[in-house]
Amino acid sequence: MIRLLALLAASALPAAAQAGPALAKEVLADGVVLFRAPEALDVWTATNVVVVVGDEDVTVFDTNTRPVTTRQVLAEIRKLTDKPVRTLINSHWHMDHWSGNAEYRKAFPGVRIVSTLATRDYLKRMSAGFFAASAEGSAARMREELTRTDLSED
Repeated sequence: MIRLLALLAASALPAAAQAGPALAKEVLADGVVLFRAPEALDVWTATNVVVVVGDEDVTVFDTNTRPVTTRQVLAEIRKLTDKPVRTLINSHWHMDHWSGNAEYRKAFPGVRIVSTLATRDYLKRMSAGFFAASAEGSAARMREELTRTDLSED
């Protein structure tokens, strides 16, 4: 019962007070920023994105696993600069390095995506079913986490 009351009280708090995990921002050098998304935010794994703001545009190294996390990074980039992201580099084939590519394409239609040939070939072989299964797997893990939450009396 106490946990239930705590949950109800928390739901009455302002959104900022209830906010879950957030992106961590670390300035590495002038115009170079690292965004870290903890595993609790990106669900599947912790992810890192490096943003380099140049004289005329922005270069981004890797994207996040989830589109929602990628959109948060995009919002942070827009806070840093009004320059467009023109280059997106996928360091390798792991999905936490390229799953956010589509969000960058939506936000910056002319963005050039750069990767190794091996990464490009890997992505070409991926079927739509893989992406659907990955999304369903994430949803299943989230459902499992929720069902493990104990709301019983102490």
